[in-house]
Amino acid sequence: MGITGKNIPQLIYADLTYGGGILSFLGAVRWGLAIPNSKEKTLKPSFQTLGWAVTPVSVAWLALLTSSTNGSLMIIGTFLACIFQDSYSAEYPAWYKSFRIIFSSFAVLSLGANLLMYHSIMN
Repeated sequence: MGITGKNIPQLIYADLTYGGGILSFLGAVRWGLAIPNSKEKTLKPSFQTLGWAVTPVSVAWLALLTSSTNGSLMIIGTFLACIFQDSYSAEYPAWYKSFRIIFSSFAVLSLGANLLMYHSIMN
């Protein structure tokens, strides 16, 4: 598909929807940490905490409504913001932070590669 240039828009859109699904999961993890079920939770429900929980999926939804280029850049930027925010969060265990950085980096590389392929073939 990538070599012939056929179905490139569909490939980009599939990658965007996958990225959006992953971003919604990342927001859900934050939401789960923010809603306390015991007094030992360190992350308290607040506008900032819950706002950050819905931000990734909101940006992903907007990205799916825009062009392939803008949508890819929006999702890449949100992944990078999530990586930055999660790596400095004390609520997540070290294994989760490592997991997040590795898999989010693959998602960013995938979106970036598709974006480069789109511009090299379609222009």
